[in-house]
Amino acid sequence: MADYGLKVITPSDEIQIDSLYRNLCRDQEGTNTITDTKISITSSPLPPLILVQPGTDFFVAVRSYSKTGDNYTAFEVITEYNQSTIINWKCCRETPNVSGETYGLRVYNPGGNLVFDSGKRYFKIRSVHTFNVENPSAPTTFPYVDISHPDTSNPFYILAPGSFCILTDTRPEGYIADYGMVGFKKLSATSVRVGWFSLGREITPVLMDPSVYNPQQKLTVCEA
Repeated sequence: MADYGLKVITPSDEIQIDSLYRNLCRDQEGTNTITDTKISITSSPLPPLILVQPGTDFFVAVRSYSKTGDNYTAFEVITEYNQSTIINWKCCRETPNVSGETYGLRVYNPGGNLVFDSGKRYFKIRSVHTFNVENPSAPTTFPYVDISHPDTSNPFYILAPGSFCILTDTRPEGYIADYGMVGFKKLSATSVRVGWFSLGREITPVLMDPSVYNPQQKLTVCEA
Protein backbone atom coordinates (compact mmCIF):
# COMPACT_ATOMS: atom_id res chain seq x y z
CA MET A 1 0.00 0.00 0.00
CA ALA A 2 1.00 3.71 -0.06
CA ASP A 3 3.14 5.40 2.60
CA TYR A 4 0.01 6.72 4.34
CA GLY A 5 -3.21 4.92 5.08
CA LEU A 6 -4.72 2.33 7.38
CA LYS A 7 -3.63 -1.20 8.21
CA VAL A 8 -5.34 -3.43 10.74
CA ILE A 9 -3.13 -6.35 11.78
CA THR A 10 -4.21 -9.55 13.55
CA PRO A 11 -2.24 -10.93 16.55
CA SER A 12 -0.48 -13.29 14.13
CA ASP A 13 0.75 -10.33 12.02
CA GLU A 14 -1.71 -10.91 9.17
CA ILE A 15 -3.24 -7.90 7.42
CA GLN A 16 -6.99 -7.84 8.11
CA ILE A 17 -7.86 -4.41 6.67
CA ASP A 18 -5.75 -2.46 4.18
CA SER A 19 -6.97 0.95 3.05
CA LEU A 20 -6.21 0.10 -0.61
CA TYR A 21 -7.32 -3.54 -0.87
CA ARG A 22 -11.07 -4.01 -1.39
CA ASN A 23 -12.08 -6.88 0.87
CA LEU A 24 -14.49 -9.53 -0.41
CA CYS A 25 -17.77 -9.52 1.49
CA ARG A 26 -20.83 -11.73 1.28
CA ASP A 27 -23.10 -10.13 -1.31
CA GLN A 28 -25.71 -12.88 -1.84
CA GLU A 29 -26.48 -16.42 -0.73
CA GLY A 30 -28.90 -19.19 -1.49
CA THR A 31 -29.85 -22.86 -1.46
CA ASN A 32 -30.50 -24.63 -4.77
CA THR A 33 -31.23 -28.08 -6.11
CA ILE A 34 -28.82 -28.55 -8.99
CA THR A 35 -28.23 -30.84 -11.94
CA ASP A 36 -26.40 -28.70 -14.48
CA THR A 37 -27.80 -25.45 -13.20
CA LYS A 38 -27.22 -21.77 -13.92
CA ILE A 39 -27.88 -19.61 -10.86
CA SER A 40 -28.55 -15.91 -11.33
CA ILE A 41 -26.77 -13.29 -9.24
CA THR A 42 -27.10 -9.52 -9.10
CA SER A 43 -25.74 -8.03 -12.31
CA SER A 44 -22.49 -6.20 -11.55
CA PRO A 45 -19.07 -5.52 -13.10
CA LEU A 46 -17.51 -6.72 -9.83
CA PRO A 47 -16.24 -10.30 -10.34
CA PRO A 48 -17.99 -12.81 -8.07
CA LEU A 49 -16.27 -15.45 -5.97
CA ILE A 50 -18.62 -18.39 -5.33
CA LEU A 51 -18.29 -20.45 -2.15
CA VAL A 52 -20.13 -23.79 -2.08
CA GLN A 53 -21.27 -26.05 0.74
CA PRO A 54 -22.04 -29.44 -0.87
CA GLY A 55 -24.13 -32.36 0.30
CA THR A 56 -22.90 -35.87 1.09
CA ASP A 57 -24.54 -37.60 -1.85
CA PHE A 58 -22.87 -36.41 -5.08
CA PHE A 59 -19.84 -34.46 -6.29
CA VAL A 60 -20.37 -30.85 -7.38
CA ALA A 61 -18.23 -28.20 -9.08
CA VAL A 62 -18.56 -24.58 -10.17
CA ARG A 63 -18.28 -24.93 -13.92
CA SER A 64 -18.41 -21.37 -15.26
CA TYR A 65 -19.41 -17.75 -14.77
CA SER A 66 -21.71 -15.82 -17.13
CA LYS A 67 -21.48 -12.21 -18.28
CA THR A 68 -23.86 -9.90 -20.10
CA GLY A 69 -21.80 -7.11 -21.54
CA ASP A 70 -19.43 -5.99 -18.78
CA ASN A 71 -21.54 -7.41 -15.97
CA TYR A 72 -21.40 -10.80 -14.26
CA THR A 73 -24.93 -12.18 -14.07
CA ALA A 74 -24.81 -15.90 -13.17
CA PHE A 75 -22.69 -18.92 -12.34
CA GLU A 76 -23.10 -22.56 -13.35
CA VAL A 77 -22.86 -25.48 -10.93
CA ILE A 78 -22.85 -29.10 -12.08
CA THR A 79 -23.17 -32.46 -10.35
CA GLU A 80 -22.81 -36.09 -11.39
CA TYR A 81 -24.47 -37.21 -14.59
CA ASN A 82 -28.22 -37.87 -14.33
CA GLN A 83 -28.30 -36.90 -10.63
CA SER A 84 -29.41 -33.93 -8.56
CA THR A 85 -28.23 -32.59 -5.22
CA ILE A 86 -28.82 -29.65 -2.90
CA ILE A 87 -26.09 -27.08 -2.24
CA ASN A 88 -25.75 -23.91 -0.21
CA TRP A 89 -23.78 -21.13 -1.84
CA LYS A 90 -22.50 -17.65 -1.11
CA CYS A 91 -21.46 -15.00 -3.61
CA CYS A 92 -18.66 -12.73 -2.42
CA ARG A 93 -17.54 -9.53 -4.13
CA GLU A 94 -15.45 -6.49 -3.40
CA THR A 95 -17.59 -4.43 -0.99
CA PRO A 96 -20.20 -3.10 -3.47
CA ASN A 97 -22.18 -0.70 -1.26
CA VAL A 98 -22.60 0.50 2.30
CA SER A 99 -24.46 -1.48 4.92
CA GLY A 100 -27.49 -0.17 6.74
CA GLU A 101 -25.66 0.06 10.06
CA THR A 102 -25.74 3.41 11.86
CA TYR A 103 -22.55 2.82 13.85
CA GLY A 104 -19.27 1.18 12.87
CA LEU A 105 -16.27 1.67 10.64
CA ARG A 106 -16.11 2.36 6.90
CA VAL A 107 -12.85 2.61 4.96
CA TYR A 108 -12.54 4.05 1.43
CA ASN A 109 -9.58 3.99 -0.93
CA PRO A 110 -8.27 7.13 -2.73
CA GLY A 111 -10.62 6.40 -5.64
CA GLY A 112 -13.65 6.66 -3.40
CA ASN A 113 -14.40 2.93 -3.54
CA LEU A 114 -15.61 1.25 -0.38
CA VAL A 115 -12.84 -0.98 1.00
CA PHE A 116 -14.34 -2.12 4.29
CA ASP A 117 -17.68 -1.73 6.08
CA SER A 118 -18.00 -3.21 9.57
CA GLY A 119 -21.69 -3.81 8.90
CA LYS A 120 -20.86 -6.31 6.15
CA ARG A 121 -19.98 -10.00 6.53
CA TYR A 122 -16.50 -10.83 5.18
CA PHE A 123 -15.56 -14.43 4.48
CA LYS A 124 -12.65 -15.93 6.37
CA ILE A 125 -10.11 -18.42 5.03
CA ARG A 126 -9.65 -21.14 7.63
CA SER A 127 -7.21 -23.39 5.74
CA VAL A 128 -5.79 -24.00 2.27
CA HIS A 129 -4.94 -27.48 0.97
CA THR A 130 -2.80 -28.03 -2.13
CA PHE A 131 -2.64 -31.53 -3.61
CA ASN A 132 -2.81 -33.67 -6.74
CA VAL A 133 -5.60 -36.03 -7.78
CA GLU A 134 -4.49 -38.97 -9.92
CA ASN A 135 -5.68 -39.10 -13.52
CA PRO A 136 -8.89 -41.00 -14.21
CA SER A 137 -8.96 -44.00 -16.54
CA ALA A 138 -11.63 -45.61 -18.72
CA PRO A 139 -14.26 -46.61 -18.17
CA THR A 140 -15.13 -45.79 -14.54
CA THR A 141 -11.98 -45.33 -12.45
CA PHE A 142 -12.30 -41.90 -10.83
CA PRO A 143 -9.56 -41.21 -8.22
CA TYR A 144 -10.14 -38.93 -5.25
CA VAL A 145 -8.39 -37.36 -2.25
CA ASP A 146 -9.97 -36.95 1.19
CA ILE A 147 -9.25 -33.70 3.03
CA SER A 148 -9.68 -33.20 6.77
CA HIS A 149 -10.14 -29.81 8.46
CA PRO A 150 -10.72 -30.69 12.13
CA ASP A 151 -10.71 -27.07 13.32
CA THR A 152 -13.54 -25.96 11.02
CA SER A 153 -17.03 -27.48 11.00
CA ASN A 154 -19.47 -27.34 8.07
CA PRO A 155 -17.50 -24.80 6.02
CA PHE A 156 -17.90 -23.54 2.49
CA TYR A 157 -15.28 -24.39 -0.14
CA ILE A 158 -13.51 -22.92 -3.14
CA LEU A 159 -11.83 -25.40 -5.51
CA ALA A 160 -9.43 -24.22 -8.20
CA PRO A 161 -8.32 -24.42 -10.93
CA GLY A 162 -10.60 -26.15 -13.42
CA SER A 163 -10.17 -29.68 -14.77
CA PHE A 164 -11.59 -31.83 -17.55
CA CYS A 165 -11.18 -35.26 -19.10
CA ILE A 166 -12.34 -37.25 -22.12
CA LEU A 167 -11.95 -41.01 -21.65
CA THR A 168 -12.49 -43.28 -24.64
CA ASP A 169 -13.34 -46.94 -25.04
CA THR A 170 -14.66 -49.38 -27.64
CA ARG A 171 -17.85 -51.27 -26.82
CA PRO A 172 -20.18 -53.57 -28.80
CA GLU A 173 -22.49 -50.59 -29.28
CA GLY A 174 -19.70 -48.43 -30.75
CA TYR A 175 -17.04 -45.97 -29.72
CA ILE A 176 -17.62 -44.42 -26.29
CA ALA A 177 -16.53 -41.05 -24.93
CA ASP A 178 -16.82 -40.46 -21.18
CA TYR A 179 -16.57 -36.87 -19.90
CA GLY A 180 -15.54 -35.88 -16.39
CA MET A 181 -14.14 -33.18 -14.11
CA VAL A 182 -12.91 -32.74 -10.55
CA GLY A 183 -15.40 -31.71 -7.88
CA PHE A 184 -16.07 -32.20 -4.17
CA LYS A 185 -18.66 -33.60 -1.77
CA LYS A 186 -19.07 -33.56 1.99
CA LEU A 187 -17.88 -36.56 3.99
CA SER A 188 -18.55 -35.17 7.47
CA ALA A 189 -18.72 -31.83 9.26
CA THR A 190 -14.90 -31.71 9.23
CA SER A 191 -13.91 -33.53 6.03
CA VAL A 192 -14.52 -33.41 2.29
CA ARG A 193 -13.72 -35.64 -0.69
CA VAL A 194 -12.21 -34.09 -3.83
CA GLY A 195 -12.23 -36.27 -6.93
CA TRP A 196 -13.22 -36.95 -10.50
CA PHE A 197 -16.86 -37.48 -11.38
CA SER A 198 -18.75 -38.31 -14.57
CA LEU A 199 -20.48 -35.61 -16.58
CA GLY A 200 -21.93 -38.16 -19.02
CA ARG A 201 -21.05 -40.28 -22.02
CA GLU A 202 -21.92 -40.54 -25.67
CA ILE A 203 -21.47 -42.88 -28.61
CA THR A 204 -19.20 -41.33 -31.25
CA PRO A 205 -18.78 -42.20 -34.94
CA VAL A 206 -14.99 -42.45 -34.56
CA LEU A 207 -12.71 -43.26 -31.65
CA MET A 208 -11.80 -39.90 -30.11
CA ASP A 209 -8.36 -39.13 -28.70
CA PRO A 210 -8.39 -39.32 -24.88
CA SER A 211 -7.53 -36.09 -23.13
CA VAL A 212 -6.95 -35.09 -19.49
CA TYR A 213 -6.42 -31.61 -18.10
CA ASN A 214 -5.47 -32.21 -14.49
CA PRO A 215 -3.48 -29.41 -12.80
CA GLN A 216 -2.59 -29.32 -9.12
CA GLN A 217 -5.69 -28.59 -7.07
CA LYS A 218 -6.13 -26.03 -4.32
CA LEU A 219 -9.03 -26.34 -1.87
CA THR A 220 -9.80 -23.31 0.29
CA VAL A 221 -11.84 -23.96 3.42
CA CYS A 222 -13.91 -20.89 4.29
CA GLU A 223 -16.30 -19.51 6.85
CA ALA A 224 -18.78 -17.06 5.42
